[in-house]
Amino acid sequence: MKDGKIGRKEKYNEKRMLIFLAVVLAFMPLMSASANATEVTSAEPISSKPTVSANFTDDCVMLVMTNEASLSKLNYSASDFTEIDCKSVTNLSESKTKKVEMQLSGKIAEASSRSASTNALPSDFNVVNLESFNQILCLELNKTGKDKVLEAVALLEQRPDVLCAEPNYIYSIEEDVPELGSVGSEYMRSAELRSVTTNDTYAHNQWAIEKISLPDAWQIANGTNHKVTVGIIDAGIDADHPDLEGKVNTEKSRTVHEGAGVIHSVETQDQSGHGTMISGIIGAKTNNSIGISGINWDVELVSICMVPTGNKVTTLMLVNAINYAESQGIRLLSLSLNIDMEGGWDEPCTDEDEDGIVDPLDFCVHHCIENYSGLIICSAGNENKDIDNDNTRCPTWFDLPNIIVVGASTPADTRWVGSNGKGSNYGDNIVDLFAPGAIIYSTTTTDKCTSSECPALDTHIADGYHMGGGTSYAVPHVAGVASLIMSKFPNITISALRSRILQGVDHVDALVGKCVTAGRINAHKAVCVHYFGGEAEQVDQLYHSRTCSCGLKQYYRHTWVDIGGMEICSVCGYMAQ
Repeated sequence: MKDGKIGRKEKYNEKRMLIFLAVVLAFMPLMSASANATEVTSAEPISSKPTVSANFTDDCVMLVMTNEASLSKLNYSASDFTEIDCKSVTNLSESKTKKVEMQLSGKIAEASSRSASTNALPSDFNVVNLESFNQILCLELNKTGKDKVLEAVALLEQRPDVLCAEPNYIYSIEEDVPELGSVGSEYMRSAELRSVTTNDTYAHNQWAIEKISLPDAWQIANGTNHKVTVGIIDAGIDADHPDLEGKVNTEKSRTVHEGAGVIHSVETQDQSGHGTMISGIIGAKTNNSIGISGINWDVELVSICMVPTGNKVTTLMLVNAINYAESQGIRLLSLSLNIDMEGGWDEPCTDEDEDGIVDPLDFCVHHCIENYSGLIICSAGNENKDIDNDNTRCPTWFDLPNIIVVGASTPADTRWVGSNGKGSNYGDNIVDLFAPGAIIYSTTTTDKCTSSECPALDTHIADGYHMGGGTSYAVPHVAGVASLIMSKFPNITISALRSRILQGVDHVDALVGKCVTAGRINAHKAVCVHYFGGEAEQVDQLYHSRTCSCGLKQYYRHTWVDIGGMEICSVCGYMAQ
């Protein structure tokens, strides 16, 4: 990381080498606990250089404090910022700050011990990497106005304890499009012939069950091994849906509103049906003879609902949502909202280093995710374009080890593209993998979806069930598989969890050059307890491989021995060139 910014140089070559070489390293520590490995944030201040033409609210300023300040002063108030007319201060990383306070006082070891004894949370969730911790604050202003915000930003940037000061940016959310494209008719003809392993009404319409090898995965982990909680950052969940009844923790579920107040009412109502569709893919009741089959048969779902005005969300709302997940011990987040900076960043709102690399400047969201102890699965978006150089997307564009970006694939294992010009975004550097995202059957809100009057008749299947398409629906397939892994290996670290997902893909020719892994998720490979036995297969002059029964390959360096003056691998017999 350069000057605390979001460095990207050479990261993708490193990702590919990780996929190719480090399978053994990723799977060895599955049951071990370790702190998240993150880079040390520089204390040199970052200037976001906002202008009045940028999209942001007019009532507050967002701060990222330096690492030193974050550790030395754990509680801030308005009186600490006398250079501006500050009304109030809200610590948006409060839950993480409390962990830091316990750790500095020596109480964290006792808390971690209690957590381990109850099998509640792995130690990598409880132990904070103190070298990379940054407090995130929201400073509410007495006098509102975009000019007042910019004046406050300019003054606060001069403080030595402030790493970054920026406005509360406004993002737009693009809705998914159910348009089937060229894959629809062929799929519908073959749906009735598809074999299924569950008794749910529309299971034969869920082509992803077979495509991502869920039946084999369910033989190893179906979610009943250990209950996992998944946070759904979306528009809410219909907790009363008959296929989700009992799956949604309504006491933990919250709604995040605009403004400095962090978390508001305990609600699970779904504003659009979108969050309920995401939830059904992850955790609808399976083998209950109705509806669809969820990936995780015994998952706990928590709705972290963002209620935007005019289909817009803010930096503050995103930070609040992620911080709330941290406070509740939620290690896995499904973020299917297609979030983009409305109108793009203005020229002054970009920053370019000497390598010509342009960084996004919502550093508050970036540091919030960097501080988050769990894994976030997010969508690539549906603009049908290469997003490798699109720094307007949040959090897709962030180069962080606890984010997975997902594109949408079809039953034919191609990138989903609709005939209306929409389609899954892609990017050899940005998108990590693909997952089923076309012609997806799932649950939707029962109060808005009836056969007599459904506002989305083009996607209506039956009361409470819709068909959808887009990267939003690819995300829960990955999140669902991640929850199965966590159920099988409850103490798995986030880095090992991410590695299992990315290294367990099925490589697909049509996805080469479209994502980092050139593959589509495979649930069986992801949850399998791997055994790499049998004959070693020659690969090239440096490596040979062994293959698990699930199809996953593991790569090893040759072990050279001198035989008659020639170097030969003692394992696979490869002769040095």
